[in-house]
Amino acid sequence: MTPIGFRDIPVMEQHNMEQRHEVAEAWRTYHKKESEEGREVNSSRSLMVYQRTMIRECTTEIESRLRHKQVVMLWSAGSGIDTISLRLKNTFKNRLSVTIFDISPDCIARNKEMFSRHGTDAEFVVGDLFASTYSDQFDIVVNTGLLEHFDKRDQETLLKVFSKSLVSGGVYVTVTPFVGAKLYDYCKRKAMEKGSWPYGPESAILTMRNLGPEGFRLIGERQVGATDQMAMLKHAFPRMKGAFGYAATLANSISPILDPALNPLIGGYTLFDKFVKE
Repeated sequence: MTPIGFRDIPVMEQHNMEQRHEVAEAWRTYHKKESEEGREVNSSRSLMVYQRTMIRECTTEIESRLRHKQVVMLWSAGSGIDTISLRLKNTFKNRLSVTIFDISPDCIARNKEMFSRHGTDAEFVVGDLFASTYSDQFDIVVNTGLLEHFDKRDQETLLKVFSKSLVSGGVYVTVTPFVGAKLYDYCKRKAMEKGSWPYGPESAILTMRNLGPEGFRLIGERQVGATDQMAMLKHAFPRMKGAFGYAATLANSISPILDPALNPLIGGYTLFDKFVKE
């Protein structure tokens, strides 16, 4: 007799592989289009709330480690266009070593150009996170908007990859779309109905409390950046993206005032999580 569920395992693995491929192709297409259209990466613009949050958290971690070591190692795992690592590198110079890692060659090329324009450097790698072999190498692993593109099984796999890559006491910090972000959810649904959603499959996350391998402990989780959701309006209403872009910039500039008022009404845009490798 075939054990219950045995026949389902290959089907599940096939589903995961198909989803990984779909996500990878969506982001390759996105970055290729951005590159072909010649859109400059504007790293000098005001940062969104979730970006400022990540920079503050990483700065605290870096400063703590620099008290007892010469160079802190940071891995931007699934980097996207990484203004966060650029800001950190500009602050800490040669005392911070940054590895920028993404599956899209165009994404990596645009990061190289951005870092070069700012007179700084990093290691740039085109690669697949699921095939990564880093081990006990980094003090900090960071990414924004990554885990939500995969199901729970692949999320667990990636958390194992990140845990393995960290030294003992190293931290993983991330932000992902929050399931209670009402404006984000509305804009995503509208964009998908119009066929204008550019980011591939994703599912907002409620909590990461039950994720992660043994010895990889969640030490912080909170909602971040209700005002950041304003930037999503351009996807729901592309013909008005100029006006909504201006509104999002304005909202971002007064986010310390707006966020406390908006958060109970529309939820935080992202969920911030921090894990430590014990």
